[in-house]
Amino acid sequence: APLIKILSVLSGMGFPTNEQCGTHVHFDMRKRDVKLVYQNLFKTQKFLRKFLTRNRKYNRFCKMNKADTFDKQLGLCDRYYSFNAESYRRHNTLEVRMHQGTLKADELVPWINFLLRIMNYTGPIEGTVNTLKQAKKQFDIDEKLAHSLESRILTVFGRATRATSEVTTARPFHDSITDLLDVLRS
Repeated sequence: APLIKILSVLSGMGFPTNEQCGTHVHFDMRKRDVKLVYQNLFKTQKFLRKFLTRNRKYNRFCKMNKADTFDKQLGLCDRYYSFNAESYRRHNTLEVRMHQGTLKADELVPWINFLLRIMNYTGPIEGTVNTLKQAKKQFDIDEKLAHSLESRILTVFGRATRATSEVTTARPFHDSITDLLDVLRS
């Protein structure tokens, strides 16, 4: 796959990532209903945040979207949200700015594959998707992708619990415990 090769080349050349980096993914919206896709992303946002490190979750460059429609988000004229509607004006893409910087294919490929499931979902999501179990059912996720997503959530949870000595509020730790319980319930 081209993405895996690109990541391997960049990694081999010594390009670093750190907690200040983000991985932004642009999705071509020319043949997709941007309003429906935005709405479906919005309804999965809390689940998608379970894949983020603490530093990325509370980052000013990928704030949590509060606008529940594409038009409302576009009206904010601010690209620093998890789902950047501004990129649609310029590039006909919807940018997902959430993921922390990485050159690891085992982190990025499942993330993008899951986002593609949301992007290509043909109808509106009823309610919200907050757990892996709900995501598996809603998007008909196969076991291989489900296992990759579960492993990723558990890895992020492990990082969050190790970082609790640096935490000044209980919120990030609470979010991590909630994420773990959701994985265990699914």
